[in-house]
Amino acid sequence: RRWQAASDLHDELEWIKQGGHEPAKTMVPEQAPPPPAPKVWQRMLPWAGAVILSIAVGITVWMSRPAAPQPITDGPVRLEAALPSGDFFDGAVTLAISPDGKKLVYRAVHQGVPQLFLRELNSAESKPLPGTEGGDNQFFSPDGQWIAFLAGGNLKKVSAAGTAAITLCYAGSMRSGSWSPDDTIYFGTATSGLMRVSASGGSPQPITQLDRSQGEQSHRYPQVLPGGKTLLFTIESGTGFDQSQLAVLNLDTGDRRVVIQGGKAGVYLPSGHLVYFRAGNLLAVPFDLTGNRVTKEAPETVIEGVLQGGGSRRAMFAAAADGTLAYIPASTQQYNRRLIWVDRDGSSEPIPAPVRAYNDVALSPDERKVALVVAAGIKEIWIYDFATGALTRFPTEGSSESVMWTPDGKWLTYQSTRGGYRNIFWKAADGSGVEERLTTSEHIQNPMSWNPDGTVLAFWEDDPNSGFDLWTLPMQGERTPKLFLKTPVQEQDPAFSADGHWLAYMSDESGRPQVYVQPYPGPGAKWQISNEGGGAPQWSPTGRELFSRTESQLLAVEVTTSPSFRAGKPRLLFDSLIGNYDVSRNGQRFLTFEPADQTPPATQINVVLNWFEELRRKVPAAR
Repeated sequence: RRWQAASDLHDELEWIKQGGHEPAKTMVPEQAPPPPAPKVWQRMLPWAGAVILSIAVGITVWMSRPAAPQPITDGPVRLEAALPSGDFFDGAVTLAISPDGKKLVYRAVHQGVPQLFLRELNSAESKPLPGTEGGDNQFFSPDGQWIAFLAGGNLKKVSAAGTAAITLCYAGSMRSGSWSPDDTIYFGTATSGLMRVSASGGSPQPITQLDRSQGEQSHRYPQVLPGGKTLLFTIESGTGFDQSQLAVLNLDTGDRRVVIQGGKAGVYLPSGHLVYFRAGNLLAVPFDLTGNRVTKEAPETVIEGVLQGGGSRRAMFAAAADGTLAYIPASTQQYNRRLIWVDRDGSSEPIPAPVRAYNDVALSPDERKVALVVAAGIKEIWIYDFATGALTRFPTEGSSESVMWTPDGKWLTYQSTRGGYRNIFWKAADGSGVEERLTTSEHIQNPMSWNPDGTVLAFWEDDPNSGFDLWTLPMQGERTPKLFLKTPVQEQDPAFSADGHWLAYMSDESGRPQVYVQPYPGPGAKWQISNEGGGAPQWSPTGRELFSRTESQLLAVEVTTSPSFRAGKPRLLFDSLIGNYDVSRNGQRFLTFEPADQTPPATQINVVLNWFEELRRKVPAAR
């Protein structure tokens, strides 16, 4: 019905000019006939013209308006999410980010209690999640509305809205997990293969078995890859960086394949990359999701200086599907430390030993030497001689840690990984001869203390079914381990008193780690020694004090062990510990270490928006 020519418009205008729709009253024969009555479309013309004119004006106004701000898409944006004043990260710090990149959940210590906190990135405040005291190894549900975590050996979940925590199952020493879109949760422990359980709760079912012939000690840090048919996870055969691998598992067939050597805590990102942790840095390689394979052999370092957690040895980073990266920064030299003596007032004296990545420290009974654990590709034992200044490697057959001397100074006792099992060994302190295995178990066992005459060794064992328990090993006769304390809660760090009749240890039965004392070999009542948290107890060689530590504080308690046990009130000696310690024979100073790099510990989470843009520039992904 549109006008077919300009003459149509001319006729319409003439009709309007001559009166519109009103017909003529008479017809004069000699005059020309009036214009024909218009059609419907012709009668709508004035209104159509007005509408067209309004639209034209509107378009003109819209095109001349100021340009609206555009979102930043051409590069990363960095910001910091600071902890509230007084809060701090402890040794078990863990970090998670929601899939949409809008929420962070981290573990921090608030008023002396470790707990999980939720921080929405559009808010300046963090809020504690109820029922998560002592929780760690947290991860989000696919919709970001729930957070799963480990507390008291149980896998639990709590809503992001802050409702009461719900227990799903017993998970032992779970090392993070992944929540699938089909509401299946996958997780691994420190001593097992991967397991799965419904997000509604139930009994966990194993989905991988450790290959002990390859020295596998645990499967951990799973991630459900897009499509829900494949898991990315970490295989550990020891505690050094070179003793970890990243692998993929086909959930339908059970087939698995290693894709990265020498890395842990791997995460696949929608940018087409596999990002993982090694030696304090984040590395990345392009990853083909179709074939589940790395498309470039040599990785690139993409973030330097990322904190590594203590017990779980988990890297403190998390990435969301929208390209947001969160991590807790640390010095790239975070592992390098120097040995020091610290007096009771906190004043320190450096020891001229080389700077190394020291973990454990054990003073010889005659105080002439110190046994140390150095973390590198694997963990090794080294001996420092105070008189000569020599630092020499102690020969063992593999990765070894948690070293200690026998009371007579003739043997070194240590935990070592052999054939996928982390058990207890000893060897002559001069390095001669061959090492001897003292225990055999599928569970992790850690030597902690000798009784004064060297006839009984106290150690803890990590049982996937009950958590950490206390055991003793008599060295006379058949050397059969004996259970000392096994409860539904966690007990660690057994320490013999100077007279051998008492055993101090750490337990979380009160909801947080505290130090307790029981008679050995028992039975008898127990005493709670600490009241504001504590662990790593050690008795003074004089027998008159019991030392323990919180995160960085060293505490002392006066004790009497005969004829009965009595303990005073804990008092603070100093607040500068960063790791393990040992006590001198007179109980007046302590051997420990300090960071070689004096960069203060982080009190914030670094957040990078649009990080994928930077990642693609540094490591072009495969087509």
